[in-house]
Amino acid sequence: MIIKTAKTLRRLYSKAIEKSKLGGLIWFLQSTHNMAKFELEHERLRRLPKGTLGKAVADFMDFHQQKFIPKAENHDVKHVLLGYGTSPEEEVRMQVYLIGNGNYTLPTIMFAALGIFMPELWPQLIMDYKNGRANPSIFNLTLKENQYSEVDTLRLKYCKNFYPNTL
Repeated sequence: MIIKTAKTLRRLYSKAIEKSKLGGLIWFLQSTHNMAKFELEHERLRRLPKGTLGKAVADFMDFHQQKFIPKAENHDVKHVLLGYGTSPEEEVRMQVYLIGNGNYTLPTIMFAALGIFMPELWPQLIMDYKNGRANPSIFNLTLKENQYSEVDTLRLKYCKNFYPNTL
C-alpha cells in the first residue's frame, strides 16, 4: 500500500516537474529577465574550447534541450560536474548529494525531501549523501569564475571520492 501510494505521488510529482518547465518559477524568471542576453551567453559558451566548464554547461543545456534559466547557471554547473541528469529522480539525488556536501539552503532541502516519496531510491540516496560528505564543497563554485577551467581538473579537485556519470 505504501509503495503504491509512493509510486502514485512520484508519478504526480514527475508530471508537475514537467509542467513547471513551461510555467511556474521558470516562467517567472524567464519573463522577468532579458532572455536575449541569456541566449547570447549560451551561444558564447558554446564557442568555448572543448573540455572547459563553460562549453560543457552549454553542451549539457543543448543535450537536455533546455534554455538558460536566470539565476540557475550555477545549478547547471553542479549537474555537469556531478553527472546527474534532469529527471525528477536525478534532481532529488543531486540535491541529497549537495546536502551531504554542505548545501543547507531551503530550496535544496525542500527538493531533497521529495525523496521521501521515492522509497526505491532510498539506498541510492544514502550513497549520494555519503558521497557528498566525502568530497570538498562545491557550494560556492560558479560558472562565471570557472567557465574557462577544465572540467576534468574540477572533477579531480571536487569529486575525489565520486565518479560521476558523464554526457
